[in-house]
Amino acid sequence: MIARGLNVNCPFYPETTPCESSARKTTETMTTRRIRQREQLVDITAGRPEARRTVDGMTTDLPITDDEWRIRLTPSEFRVLREAGTEPPWSGEYVDTKTEGIYNCRACGVALYNSDSKFDSHCGWPSYDDAIPGAVKEIEDRNHGMVRVEIRCANCDSHLGHVFRGEGFTPKNTRHCVNSLSVRLDPSA
Repeated sequence: MIARGLNVNCPFYPETTPCESSARKTTETMTTRRIRQREQLVDITAGRPEARRTVDGMTTDLPITDDEWRIRLTPSEFRVLREAGTEPPWSGEYVDTKTEGIYNCRACGVALYNSDSKFDSHCGWPSYDDAIPGAVKEIEDRNHGMVRVEIRCANCDSHLGHVFRGEGFTPKNTRHCVNSLSVRLDPSA
């Protein structure tokens, strides 16, 4: 029987014996090992990951895993932002809001839309005719038997909604149909 003790040869599991360590290391993927070596510990205070970490040469404050996002977001926010869900029409807090300010990504806080680009499209979700330049990226979406253009936060890759063109609602002829759960209004901005 091998005595348990500190295994100084294993940076991943120093509390294991060399045999246990070898077995665990072989089942661990290279990506997981690389992340574990480079990332700092996540300081979970007040239910939010706040530590900066370096992963593959990039420093970020954002969660990396789904479990970390679940700590930061409510279950409804996680479903919409990270699983590309949709909140029911007319249920969102910003559908009829006329308050001036900046709409920020609810997941990462980056500014996405100015309130002066918001308009009433009567579709059941907040609508904007333009995003802040560089804040939103577009991706072809072929889900649900149709072709649409999904919009995501360019900073954290969270799902915002879809963009539609050619409807004639505004002079820009564009409608960003956004889930209220994807944004947070900052009226002081």
